[in-house]
Amino acid sequence: MKRALTAVVAIALVVTLSACMGTPAPTYDEVHDEAVDAMKRIADTLPGGTEIDDRSRDPDACELGSDVLLSGDGLYFTGHWVAQPGSDFDSQKFIDELPDKLGDDFLVDDTAVDVSFPAVRLRPTNSPDVLIDVAGSTPSEEPFIDILVISRCGASPAS
Repeated sequence: MKRALTAVVAIALVVTLSACMGTPAPTYDEVHDEAVDAMKRIADTLPGGTEIDDRSRDPDACELGSDVLLSGDGLYFTGHWVAQPGSDFDSQKFIDELPDKLGDDFLVDDTAVDVSFPAVRLRPTNSPDVLIDVAGSTPSEEPFIDILVISRCGASPAS
């Protein structure tokens, strides 16, 4: 009986410890690359000849395994591209049609706040922790598309 109890406790301990270890956190390079890939996928739907200005930020701190940003032992990437597709471009039409153009690779995230300009919030189906806001100009502005992505938290490179 004592051996059986010891075996059960040992198995329970191993199962508990392996559950706590979980999947290792992705590296910062991995989360950066998946965010940039999502941005490229959106940029690829823009007309040929579109100029893109990369305004991405340096990595910021985040808490691995949580939603806490700006502090912690990990890093996340904020990508920001501004596309200038040309004077005859219809930003509203582009935003309206974007989810269909991207197909099943992206889902519309309805958590975005209502704004007075064309906008859609997306999440890649293969990386649901990546958040992408795509916004466009109003008819009174020179046409542009703003692509903003926030990656999930990745492990900092070894120092």
